[in-house]
Amino acid sequence: MGRPLTVAARVQPRRKGRISFHGIVLALVGAVLSVWVLAAFFHLFLQGNDGLMTLLFLLPLLGLFAFLLILHAILRPSKRVAAVSALALAAAILVVLATPHIRHAGTHLFVAVNEKALDELTSEIIGYGRIHQMFGELNGELVASAAADVDRDPPHGLRPRLPLEQVLARHGIDRGMYDAFAASLRDLRLLGFEVSENCVAFPTGGMLDNVHGLLYVRDGLEPPALGTSVLSSRLVALTHIRGSWYWFGTS
Repeated sequence: MGRPLTVAARVQPRRKGRISFHGIVLALVGAVLSVWVLAAFFHLFLQGNDGLMTLLFLLPLLGLFAFLLILHAILRPSKRVAAVSALALAAAILVVLATPHIRHAGTHLFVAVNEKALDELTSEIIGYGRIHQMFGELNGELVASAAADVDRDPPHGLRPRLPLEQVLARHGIDRGMYDAFAASLRDLRLLGFEVSENCVAFPTGGMLDNVHGLLYVRDGLEPPALGTSVLSSRLVALTHIRGSWYWFGTS
């Protein structure tokens, strides 16, 4: 007669269960929401490309995973699955609704981190005084850095694209100053600037007329009113960040 098995020997280790389909979808929803929040918060550090990434990738993925959660809850009804799925969907909705506030907090961080460099660049632009527009154009003229991009005789209704050196000489702009401004804009992830009577606008992203970015209001002057022109578009949003800096949006 053999020895009786001890308790330790009789108790078999419990096998780890496989990850369920529901668990995988929940993990994917969490991953998408995490990337969404990080992209929104660091949008200026990403040079304003979070909107395109959200529209093309994150939003469709979130919609797909939400559909899968709802479908799974319908096909395999369970109080636990339904409750967890509802919480995940509620979290997704809250993140989407809170995105403007997350972006605003990220803007505060960007300006706080780069405020000295932003102030110095703005002071140099105002002090130099020869460049009032450097966003897609140079002082209202289309320019080309490469000879192959020069187009002196465009189709009717379109403006010519002139050699950069020609436009610089016409406006009395030093090439070294132009290159220095361009380098500073790249370092700060800004797309350009436009100088007006009471402010300097730095676009950071957007498409066509829907542009957004940072706006510096000159000392002792009032910020532009909604409806006025900024970057050749209508100002529709203006929020104070800190000091002389504001966040703006156009349409």
